Amino acid sequence: MEKVRRAWLADAFLTRTSPPKNAEAFLALAVIHGEHTQEHNTLYTKLSHGESGYQATAQLVSRAQAATPKQTLMLALALLVCEWESATSRSTWRNPRERDDRYLSALTAWGYKPSDVEQLLLVPPAGAKASDTEDAATDATATTSSDNSEPDHSAVAEDRDRVQRRLPVDEGVAEPVRDDVQVPARLPRVDGDHRPDVEAAVPSTRHRSAPPQAL
Repeated sequence: MEKVRRAWLADAFLTRTSPPKNAEAFLALAVIHGEHTQEHNTLYTKLSHGESGYQATAQLVSRAQAATPKQTLMLALALLVCEWESATSRSTWRNPRERDDRYLSALTAWGYKPSDVEQLLLVPPAGAKASDTEDAATDATATTSSDNSEPDHSAVAEDRDRVQRRLPVDEGVAEPVRDDVQVPARLPRVDGDHRPDVEAAVPSTRHRSAPPQAL
């Protein structure tokens, strides 16, 4: 990411002879915030293949004195951008400052294409709705939670209870199993009506009177 950005600065930005749009406002904001160029302009001289150290300063002075007004403005802009670039690190993307957003937004407007990580630093446009991104993230979370949800164990237990208690699903009335009822594996049929002779196969469950006790 850093190599791509610096390669763009060296090949497409520092080689400009005229400043881009809104360069004057950019420089004014930099002065208002007290921003200044890098000492000896090390990164600028490195990317522009110029002199280093004190010789770099003398070279830049000579270039500024011989430049046109537009070239001078472009030189000041390039020096400020290189100073910001030299101060970027991992913390820039983890804890971005107002200046980071301002500089990267300006570079993007001037032709630089930010990566996915760099786009996280940029503040959304005024017309964009932040809720759209939040709603999309919420929907994705809800879908994931629904896909990973566990089965309803209470419903399984209720079905098991219906089987054990012979509870009709459509009636919803419990019918406990009688211990004294014996159901044969195959019931005999009676000629004529072809109905199982339940009374003959199943012992009666009516209460019988107790035998008289001996006196």
